[in-house]
Amino acid sequence: HGHLYDSLMQRVTGRSGLLFVIKCDETNTIAAFVDAQLYLPSDPTPELHFWCPVSLFSVCGSFKEGITKIELPQAEQYVVVAGTHRALKALFGWTPLGMLSIAGGRLWMGRELRGSTADLHRCRQWVEKEELPADRKFLAKTITSEDASLCG
Repeated sequence: HGHLYDSLMQRVTGRSGLLFVIKCDETNTIAAFVDAQLYLPSDPTPELHFWCPVSLFSVCGSFKEGITKIELPQAEQYVVVAGTHRALKALFGWTPLGMLSIAGGRLWMGRELRGSTADLHRCRQWVEKEELPADRKFLAKTITSEDASLCG
């Protein structure tokens, strides 16, 4: 349904039970489920926070066992959407990081290496290693000693 932020937000505004599926590469696919009605701020420059149930999944590639749900802390159960003329920034940060943030920034959509973009193909995903299920064999990428990526 398009890969630009404005186009996505036009399609999802007022709808709930949203499933975002992202093919990271030829091997890894992830998904995020958002149980909220998202909408854009009335002014194009602020951001809106939606406290709601969110779930992250490895659909394929990250775990030997296949589809795997990542249990997220209660404090990270929220989504932040940017206005159409402003990008989201990290907590206490000045650098724009993306247009849509899910699960406390565990998934950023519309993110460039040094800023934001309306192109939602540009994503960054991470989880804390302690959030990975202990009963599953993790095959994807370690980012730091504490963080990993489901995107391989």
